[in-house]
Amino acid sequence: MDKDIQKIYDLLSRISIFKDMPQCKTCGSSCAAPQWMSWLLPEEVKRFEDYGMKLIKIGNVTFLKKGYCSLHKKNIGCTVYNDRALECRLNPVLFLKINGELWWILIKYCPIVSKANKEELDKIKIKVKSYVKEVEKLITPKIKKEMEEISDTINTFENLIENKDYIKVVKFD
Repeated sequence: MDKDIQKIYDLLSRISIFKDMPQCKTCGSSCAAPQWMSWLLPEEVKRFEDYGMKLIKIGNVTFLKKGYCSLHKKNIGCTVYNDRALECRLNPVLFLKINGELWWILIKYCPIVSKANKEELDKIKIKVKSYVKEVEKLITPKIKKEMEEISDTINTFENLIENKDYIKVVKFD
């Protein structure tokens, strides 16, 4: 495992936007989002091949097969929770290139995000800004380049931008 990615994993195991909400471990809304393909960093691919996951390569980016993740079990949650991919650890906070700039976004299919009223959403956004500040401290130029490539690839086949299935929170520093 790449030590820089491991540092991010370690940080994300200590901080979370919804850490105090146990339903986040078993929700599965992103694991079962038929419109979404979860991406993997190059350093994560072998691990998920070893789990027997069906992977799809588009350009230089590897994705888990579109639709329901076979590692998520209803009423149990992720069966590899402590070994999940970076995207899964970040979710529902992700990054997306919008008009040429990398942004941290909240995905609307998260039940907590989708049910939040304006006041609750404003509080979540404040948490996200603090959260991503900590994450960005650990993102090396190499990881940022991988993130940009992932975002560029997602923008070519996902319709997140057109559908506004996200909420812009803060620009990536």
